[in-house]
Amino acid sequence: MKLVISVLVLMSAFINVQGQLTFQTLNSNQNIEFEAKLFEQNYFHQIFRPINLNKIDSTVHYPHSDRKYWLMRKLKEEDFSKIRQKNYYLSVNPLINYQKTKVADSAVNWYQNTRGIEIKARIGEKLSFNSIFYENQASFPGYIDDYVQQHIVVPGHGATKIFKETQHDYSQALANFSFQATENFNVSFGHGKQFIGSGYRSFLLSDFSFSYPYFKLQYENKRWQYTALWTEYNNFYYKYYAIHYRKNASYQTLSYSPIPSFTALFFQSVLWKTQIAESGRTYPWQLFVPIPFIQPSTYGLDNENNVQLGLNLEYRLINYVKIYSQFLLDDLKTEKYAWQMGLFVPRINGKLFPKAQFSIRAELNYASSNVFDLNDSIQTYTHYNESLAHPLGNNFTEKLVQIQFDIFDFKLIAFYNQYQQIGNAVDLLYTNKQFEHSKQDVENLRLELAYIFNKQTYLQIFAGYYQHKTNALITSEYFSLGIRTYLHNEYFDF
Repeated sequence: MKLVISVLVLMSAFINVQGQLTFQTLNSNQNIEFEAKLFEQNYFHQIFRPINLNKIDSTVHYPHSDRKYWLMRKLKEEDFSKIRQKNYYLSVNPLINYQKTKVADSAVNWYQNTRGIEIKARIGEKLSFNSIFYENQASFPGYIDDYVQQHIVVPGHGATKIFKETQHDYSQALANFSFQATENFNVSFGHGKQFIGSGYRSFLLSDFSFSYPYFKLQYENKRWQYTALWTEYNNFYYKYYAIHYRKNASYQTLSYSPIPSFTALFFQSVLWKTQIAESGRTYPWQLFVPIPFIQPSTYGLDNENNVQLGLNLEYRLINYVKIYSQFLLDDLKTEKYAWQMGLFVPRINGKLFPKAQFSIRAELNYASSNVFDLNDSIQTYTHYNESLAHPLGNNFTEKLVQIQFDIFDFKLIAFYNQYQQIGNAVDLLYTNKQFEHSKQDVENLRLELAYIFNKQTYLQIFAGYYQHKTNALITSEYFSLGIRTYLHNEYFDF
């Protein structure tokens, strides 16, 4: 291991190059500067994420470095180790998350210990690859540990096994292969996550659950973007080593921008019943048809194959202001639906701090009592015992606000959400949780201050205060301090 590290350091010392991958990682909550620069792109489709960076000016996501000294470039802007030749590019980054958590008014301390590695490669101008692996040991405070115990998974990070009685051991691997066949057509596949929407949450497809195998085709021109996505999901009962019940999904989206400031995305998904017994699988030929909106006309919305339709609208106003909305229809007859409305301002420059960036997001989410639910529990909209859409599943109303202030390399984030929910039918299918008929009023508050060292991996030191209330009573309150690389969104605000 010491030899490998030494070689990587030597490589990074003598080779100073830049490279570019095809897709941006799903870390929009961290990279607010990138979000603001997207507003400057005319006729740009950004609702289906990760975003294809080939369609953006390279200065948006890989700004030129004018730092003189190698150590400062390496610490602040560049990959840890990289090689670039005429026809290929390779980089390697270590990933970490070491943090200590102190529960308020208690002697109890919790921790997280994450080690990982990121590998990025590019061959020629068309083929790129990236892979990430995380190994984790952690203990969690209050309501988060309750969630892990009930779902047998750490939110967004996969199945867990008990470690030293009260701690959890879990891992995650992600990979993406991308081939830019033509200027407008991209093919990608791997094991990862997707996000469809303009908001902090999504009812169509979010990055909340664990990663999964996928295959994606995407065609894009000035006004249109068409995406076809195929995935495989699975769930398990009560323990990870029990039988895994698998299912396949197909998605088709059609995005249209009649003017530079407005985009409408039409959405269709089908969760196909491909497992007919504990060990039997069947794949209907319709699963592989990439033509949009054929399945709803063939099967309807109340078929054993779980069909959903959706619409996402966003309109960019002047001065970096975007309003957006989303609507999902699961079944018209039984009134199974969900909707979202939001406002996002990624950049508010003030005279007091001219070099600072201030951003704000406000969002309202609603899901009916039986949306995403189905009589056949295998066919619910879940993966690894977690919702594929909103973390709360169904039967709730949520309001959230996020304010972020960036100046130089410092980042201050204030997040608050409040929701009311009477049980969650989606949660009951693969977990140990019992249905709660009483109304729950829950609030989450998160305050974080971070200093960003490196913008490739978002290496940062941070301190945070977190509070969780249930029916106006504080059920969890804690402080965290640590150092981490932050490549992907994390959601503990449920």
